[in-house]
Amino acid sequence: MEDYFALLGFDRTFNIDLPALRQKYLQLSRLFHPDFHQDKSPEALKEIEEKSALFNKAWSCLKDDNSRLIHLIELHGIEWEKISLPPDFLMDMMELNEQIESQGKTEALIAEIMLRKSAHLQNALNQGKRYDAVQELPEKTQALRHAAEALLCLKYFDRLEKQN
Repeated sequence: MEDYFALLGFDRTFNIDLPALRQKYLQLSRLFHPDFHQDKSPEALKEIEEKSALFNKAWSCLKDDNSRLIHLIELHGIEWEKISLPPDFLMDMMELNEQIESQGKTEALIAEIMLRKSAHLQNALNQGKRYDAVQELPEKTQALRHAAEALLCLKYFDRLEKQN
């Protein structure tokens, strides 16, 4: 997996300096923009185009809190399929599903779903901040595991929102 932090010359951190990140991205984009290298061989031009595309992916990933957090999680080797959600969360989801089946999606229920989803998103972002605050690798990994758990919970809320 490509480390977008290293690619753009930044430390792995959740609270990244966005203006500095943007400046570095623009600098590299200009340096490796294919339009400025039309005189190169086809092989060299292909390599430049690949680097340019990679810088675009890195910028797109790191400029957004959610995607940056997901990238950190994956860089630390945390496997999504091995994350277990808390039983109480799963029970809450079952109860919300039952409410939707019996009552339909009332405005109050939609508001409740949005409120819970927002709380899980905030929890994930707070774990990203905690990742930056702690120094030891086990604590950093634990913060990212908790963030991954919260992000997985969001998928359940997304499904609830899409249900009729």
